[in-house]
Amino acid sequence: IELPATDGTRADAVVIRTAAETAQNCAIAIDAGQTDAEIAAAWDIVKNAKKPVLQIVIAGSTVQMEYLYHVKAPQMLEKITALVTTAKTFCSDVELVIRDATRAEEGFAAKCAKTAEDAGAAAITLCDDSGAFFPEDYAAMIASVKEVCALPVYVEPSNALNLAAACAVSAIRAG
Repeated sequence: IELPATDGTRADAVVIRTAAETAQNCAIAIDAGQTDAEIAAAWDIVKNAKKPVLQIVIAGSTVQMEYLYHVKAPQMLEKITALVTTAKTFCSDVELVIRDATRAEEGFAAKCAKTAEDAGAAAITLCDDSGAFFPEDYAAMIASVKEVCALPVYVEPSNALNLAAACAVSAIRAG
């Protein structure tokens, strides 16, 4: 179960903590935020879950990296290392989620995945926020990531073109 990032309020923390502690037969993943303090707060909320997961959510496309995070690709790779390393001090199960991965520069998703793996991440999720990927494009992106990274790779295809199921199947076929 993926839970949203906490908004920092006590009420929000109580709701998320209750959900995390109630679920018994699944992993509970939470967007851990972008700072050490946010990661610590996210961990405090989900630490009593049976199987907690801290998600490090970053932007993969150049536009979103610069607009949302005010960084370029090399600084994003440094940010991935720092955030995953911090999250690993709290939780053994850290997942890198690359938003807008399908609009990333060619090969950048693979660099992000390898960087996260080297920092100790346990899984990678590649998201198609734009909804413009065809199944063969998804397969190629997965294959490029799997060439450099041994972690499990998950996908979040968009259904904007009514191709989400086909993209998911192509991703599975690509490993």
